[in-house]
Amino acid sequence: MAAERRLSRETGPVRLESVQARLAQCLYLMGSSRANQAWYLFGTTTQLILSLGLHSQRHSRTPYTGNGLVEEECRRRVFWSAYTLDKYFNIILGRPGMFRDEDIDQQLPARLNDAELGTEKSRPHSGWNQCIMDAPVYHIKYAPPFTNLNMLHF
Repeated sequence: MAAERRLSRETGPVRLESVQARLAQCLYLMGSSRANQAWYLFGTTTQLILSLGLHSQRHSRTPYTGNGLVEEECRRRVFWSAYTLDKYFNIILGRPGMFRDEDIDQQLPARLNDAELGTEKSRPHSGWNQCIMDAPVYHIKYAPPFTNLNMLHF
């Protein structure tokens, strides 16, 4: 309720942090067995994501704050987290998805651990080195009903 009160007082342009907070609320509601309430909130969150252009690497409308790679990766991770949550709502509630695959051209998150994002050595992992981003990316690419994205080359 505190998060809801705080977000309801928010004014001004949409911010990435607002989307992150709302996604966290959705996950909390899902974990509290309130899937319908989470889905309603997710509808608003989806509109904010689309208004920021997080679904598109070409049409991003997120104001640049000078954080480079960290900001770029946050945008990607937020979008793909929301995309995955949208697919879960499809399965759990049997409702149509809010994202249209044909509108998405956002790259998948880089194979970087969080601690590596702010370093000068921020290069994606190669080979078999473990990376915290492997599981979410593989989940997006290969788990049903995500298989229609396998034809896309990110």
